[in-house]
Amino acid sequence: MASSTSDVDELFDLRNAFYTGNFQQCIKEAQKLSPSDPDACVERDLFLYRSYLAQKKFGVVRDEIGPGSNRTLLPVRTLANYLQSPSSRESIVSELEQEMSGSVDPSNSSLLLAAATIFVHEGNLVFVYFYKNEKMWEIQMCVNINYLKDLIFFPSPGSCPSRPAPIRPPRVHRSQDPDPPQDGSRRSG
Repeated sequence: MASSTSDVDELFDLRNAFYTGNFQQCIKEAQKLSPSDPDACVERDLFLYRSYLAQKKFGVVRDEIGPGSNRTLLPVRTLANYLQSPSSRESIVSELEQEMSGSVDPSNSSLLLAAATIFVHEGNLVFVYFYKNEKMWEIQMCVNINYLKDLIFFPSPGSCPSRPAPIRPPRVHRSQDPDPPQDGSRRSG
């Protein structure tokens, strides 16, 4: 049983490198890949620019994705702008909230992913609960992966802007009594 060429996933190595966190390899694969399908070209570019974002190369994304680029790539540029310039985050969030409150194309997963990432950075998880569609599980998974990546690369609490230092209750020290009461009552003294 011979498989046809339409069954071959041209982006397999690219996806594999991205999802395993090998962003430099993903960039190399994307630069040498020339998919035959125009949709695959856009998807290749999405993985390429998301890999640049993961490497904190925000300027590359902003320079290469212009206002006239494919509408699927524009949210990645918005995310790069958000991550690069903290001074303009408030205006980016308000524009994004305005865009998300209108009619949103549920097939534009890059917009949903960028919006979810920005809203998680802002601590606004309401987005995930109010905007439901068939791609939301994928978006939630990607955001969770990014959050876990922050935990790995920023292990100390408060060292990552998307993960503020947790508020922990004060530690209660137990007495060093070698013979605690067996009946569950407390000893006085």
